[in-house]
Amino acid sequence: GDEVLAGNYGVFYDITVQLENPTNETDDVRLVFEAAGGIAGAVFEIDGRRAEIPQLAAAGERTLLTYRMEPGTKKTVRVRTVPLSGSNYPVKLIVRP
Repeated sequence: GDEVLAGNYGVFYDITVQLENPTNETDDVRLVFEAAGGIAGAVFEIDGRRAEIPQLAAAGERTLLTYRMEPGTKKTVRVRTVPLSGSNYPVKLIVRP
């Protein structure tokens, strides 16, 4: 997007993700962390649940959470994250079916 990266270590990022299943079938949606800028890891609080991603190699991925989405449903997911020391940002948060 058009937001400026405020740095990495010691900086908290608050992100709102809108999920939607516009289909007629129940499906799983995954929130995925990707180390896009080099070795990276982070601690997350997602809808009140904690998830920690240890340092991953560049381009490495790890699923943070999986949501079961009923047909026609929408969900707002609140994400708070802070990079682990030694992480090379940027990283990507990806929503995948």
